[in-house]
Amino acid sequence: METKTIQNKQFTLKWRDWLIGAGIAVATGVFTVVYDTMMQGSLNFDWQLVKAAAISAFAAYIGKNFFEKTKTVTIVKE
Repeated sequence: METKTIQNKQFTLKWRDWLIGAGIAVATGVFTVVYDTMMQGSLNFDWQLVKAAAISAFAAYIGKNFFEKTKTVTIVKE
């Protein structure tokens, strides 16, 4: 068995946090376009809405990880 320990300290961010936050921002932008298209019935891009949703999702994820309490996670790979 192989184990890997990851320690996340409060008030710190790792490159994984930034990468996942960017992915969440992109996914939120896509979902916003799909939702807006379904509600309006036509494919019109409201870039202000997409940008606001993506920035909000990114900021929320980064904020959550920044203020999360210190934790240690051990991953066991069999």
